[in-house]
This record gives sequence, C-alpha cells and structure tokens, in this order.
Amino acid sequence: MRRLERYLGIVLLVLLTGMVCSCGKERTIERNQGKAVVDLTFYTRNTSDNQDESTAPLEDNENFKTIRVIVTNQNNDILANIYDNNLPEGGVSEYTLRIVGLPADEMLNFYVIGNEASVGKDFSDLSSGLTLLDTEIIDSEKKYFPKMRSQISSLGLPITGVMQVQSLQDGVNTLNIGCTHSVVKVVLNVNNLMNESFWVTQANFGKFITDGTYLFAQESLGLPEHVTSNSYSFSSTNDTGLEIKTGENNAVFVFYIYETGLIPYENYSLSLTSATVPELEGKKYIFGESAGEKFLTRNQQLNINATIDIQKEVSVKITYNVKDWTTASIEIPSFN
Repeated sequence: MRRLERYLGIVLLVLLTGMVCSCGKERTIERNQGKAVVDLTFYTRNTSDNQDESTAPLEDNENFKTIRVIVTNQNNDILANIYDNNLPEGGVSEYTLRIVGLPADEMLNFYVIGNEASVGKDFSDLSSGLTLLDTEIIDSEKKYFPKMRSQISSLGLPITGVMQVQSLQDGVNTLNIGCTHSVVKVVLNVNNLMNESFWVTQANFGKFITDGTYLFAQESLGLPEHVTSNSYSFSSTNDTGLEIKTGENNAVFVFYIYETGLIPYENYSLSLTSATVPELEGKKYIFGESAGEKFLTRNQQLNINATIDIQKEVSVKITYNVKDWTTASIEIPSFN
C-alpha cells in the first residue's frame, strides 16, 4: 500500500512539474515575441525642416506639455500606448523615449501626439483597429480654437507626428520623428505713425476661421467634410482696449486657428475696432485684392503688419509674410 501511495505521489509530482514548465514556456514565448528596442526621439520642427531666418521660433507653451506615443502594426493593433504628463512647466521641444519588446519582422506605425487635451482628445482607452491617421477634430462650438496666446498656458497646442517603419532590426533601433503643430499661428503687429496713442478693443477677421481639421497632417491638402468657416473677433481683455503707442507695437494680438482650407482672398480680411479712431472699422484684405485663393496650412505663422497713419486722413497699410513655424508674413493695403 505504501509503495502504491509513493508511486502515485511520484506520478502526481511529475504531472505538476510538467504543467508548471509548460506555463513558463508560454510566458517566455509571449515576452520574446518582440525582440526589438526603439530609442525614439521626437521634436517640434518646421514644415520645411530649415531652421533659418525664414522660420519663426517657438515660445513658451508652444511645445510639448504632455506626450503620448502609440505604436500599431499594419492591422492597427495597438502594441504600445505610452503617456507622459510629467514635463517641465512651459513644456519641452524635444523628447526621447525607449520602447522595448516590439516585433522586428513587421511593418509598424509610430504616432506622436502632444497636448491631446488642447483639442478635447483622450487616447488612453484607444481600441485596436482604428486608423489614427484619419482622426478628425470637429470643434463647431469653438471650444478649443481659435485661442489667444494668453489662453494656451494650461493645455498648450496640438502637436503631432507619424512615422511608418517597414521593419525593425533585432536589438536597438534609433528613430527620429519631426512633429508639427496642427494649428496656424497669427501675429498682428501695428506700426503707429501718428503723434499720439490710440486704443483698440477688437481685431475683426473675415470668414477664414474654421472649426476643425485633421489631427495629423495629410498627404493632400484638405479638411474634414463637415468643417465650416466663419468670421471671428478677438477682444481685448482690458475694458479700455489695448493702447497702441506711437511707433512699432509688436504682437498686439497673437492667436491660433485651425487650417483654413482653400479660401478666396476676400475672406481674408481685417478690421480694427477703436473708439478713438473709428475709421479703422474699414475692412482690409490681408493678402491684397485679386490675390486668388489661399490656404493657410498647419505649422505656419502668419505675420500681419498694419501701418496706421492719420495725418490728413486715415491711412492703413497692411503687409504680411507667412513663415514656417519652428512659422508665414504679410503686407496689408492701406486703411483709407
């Protein structure tokens, strides 16, 4: 009887040992499915990748305040979803991350999303099977943009980048992904040639302020189907308005808008509301008359330079330039 019990005990021990070994092997295979390591660096850049006098530098809160990196395969299965909101105040313009355990033998997509909450997005519970590249921002109530410079300190601006890699090598791989803002920056400068100051309470812009765009840059220019364009006025936070002193007044109004789409030149207009100089209400075309259609694209900076002279009569000259925004500029015709 004791021999039988000992025999049964040995058999049971062998069976249990086999079961434990089998489970351990399965976990090891699962851990070793991905043998590639990726050192991923991404940074805010301009659309032309040229850092020279034709580009505009980034300012505080225009860079990464939060960062999410999502990795998918060709079936849009999510292999990694990493989020970091523990960044220095004011944000960072460059960020490096190491991802381990990725497959080395298949095509992968790397998506970088900076400051997702700035457009009301949260990708923490993202499901597999979705095509991230086609993600739309529809902001019909203008809850997120347009926005003044003073309003971006908390959530920042949307910044995205994407890279497709056909295959990784076993071991360490190094990838650099350039990222761009999903919005346009507009700067209004005013040169006052008069002998006295005047006050502006509103900057009024024509029907080129849209209510949406794509989160990621698209291969061809275009906007989501249901995006519309409307006029918009930015008001001074000071009841008496902004004082425009004699001489140059840089960055009187700085704000951010979605891409405009291809819009006729007459929609790109500007007027100023001033209790002391009511003549500034006259509408001026930012790009000039008969300028054709214009498309302000993401990651551009439009600098509008308005020169105001009231010696014998009100005269307002507008110039512009459009730069890559780490950046775009423009001369605007006179307000007569």
